[in-house]
Amino acid sequence: MQIVRIFTSTEEVYTVGIDTDYNYKGQLTSVHFYLYLLSDRKSPPYWYNYIWLEPYYKKEEDMEWLEYIEITEFLGKTGEVGMGYGSYNFKTMLDFVQNNFGQRTKIKGWLSPVDERDENNKKRRNHVYEKFGFSIVGDWAILDEVRNRKI
Repeated sequence: MQIVRIFTSTEEVYTVGIDTDYNYKGQLTSVHFYLYLLSDRKSPPYWYNYIWLEPYYKKEEDMEWLEYIEITEFLGKTGEVGMGYGSYNFKTMLDFVQNNFGQRTKIKGWLSPVDERDENNKKRRNHVYEKFGFSIVGDWAILDEVRNRKI
């Protein structure tokens, strides 16, 4: 795991670490972002939020390029939601995408029907996506270009 960000909030220190996988062509095939509280002494370390991404590449004839990146998982630990951990991790993820794939990268995430069962949870989920410039379109949260994000 590689640490990509350390930040403070109130009197706590947090870190975001990532795990990455690459294919034989050297293309990134998955990246997992985990947010941890550094002062938490639990072993193994207790993650407070995680986001998993998978880039999708398109190939036509001899050309191959990144078509979009999909958020395959975005989860806060039960009892730890609504504390801002998702926003910290989300900002780190968007910065990573912009720095590694460019500003014109499209990101989309399928919205789980599990989040639809509770109206407050649905509002909280949608708020996080919309805060970072995503549009909610049917069952998907979509950001057409990373540079178009609000924060």
